[in-house]
Amino acid sequence: MKRVTYQGWEDAIEIQNNSIRIVIVPQIGRIMHFGPVDGPNLIWINPELEGKILTDFSPELESPDSEWANFGGDKVWPVEQFRWPDVNERAWPPDPWFDGSPHEVEILSDGITLFGPVSPFCGARCIRTIKIEEAGSRVMIEQRIEKVQSGRQLKLEPIPMTIWSVTQVIQPDEILFPLNPESSLPDQIFIYDDNPVTKSNLSRKNGLCAFKPSRTDHQKIGTDGDGWLAAICGDHAFVQQLKRLPDAIYPEGGLSVEVYTAPESYIELEILSPLHNLEVEERIESTITWELISLNSKAIEEKREELQRKLS
Repeated sequence: MKRVTYQGWEDAIEIQNNSIRIVIVPQIGRIMHFGPVDGPNLIWINPELEGKILTDFSPELESPDSEWANFGGDKVWPVEQFRWPDVNERAWPPDPWFDGSPHEVEILSDGITLFGPVSPFCGARCIRTIKIEEAGSRVMIEQRIEKVQSGRQLKLEPIPMTIWSVTQVIQPDEILFPLNPESSLPDQIFIYDDNPVTKSNLSRKNGLCAFKPSRTDHQKIGTDGDGWLAAICGDHAFVQQLKRLPDAIYPEGGLSVEVYTAPESYIELEILSPLHNLEVEERIESTITWELISLNSKAIEEKREELQRKLS
């Protein structure tokens, strides 16, 4: 573990073992690199914003006219998107204290903890501990949102909050996840905007859903899945593992997993924790695990089967 300058960002923290390398950039509060040692970065970085910080684009962070600094990388959002116009007093961009603001850092023996600032919109902050083991390709991310004060709109309190992790990944060959056999969703998947292109890029086999990015259309799907979510990128699978809690209330009609694909640029792996109406001094917690899995198969159908075997 060492401090480095990464893609123009100063005081980044690089952690690696014999298998993987991960880089966290506190200046913008997120993970910006995850991949094999001496191998490619599977996380997408916006080439136009390398080395930039939030105030380069949005000096007035609370303004409805602020730009979204889409750096790429991995971060957390705290509130369902349909609530943003009320909680954040604007529909877009996201809460900048969660998405883009500088974070404080505590160095641990096996990783780091990032401490985000308190958002005046929702009155909460995000704290994430990121650890890797001495060997192997697993990353443990322990996350919590703490309610420090009331949000700006007192009439909305207590605000329903979730730990919504959003990881932007380079364009993969496809995205895979297990379907919930007891799903309450029609056809086990919710398709945003009822997009026919999205429907044509979904396939199901052996309890898995395979979802292909589109070169022309924005696509988004959600599911009440459990277990894992993966992006197959060449010879590797970037796997995020989660645990869906029974009887909990999940965001956006019961979704614990969402995937968004942007044409010819990146995709988003999104994992959502249950909703809680947070009072001041309360917190919610969630842990997810990342893993980098090498694939020996060549054909995409064989890669699916290989990954399913390794995760079963």
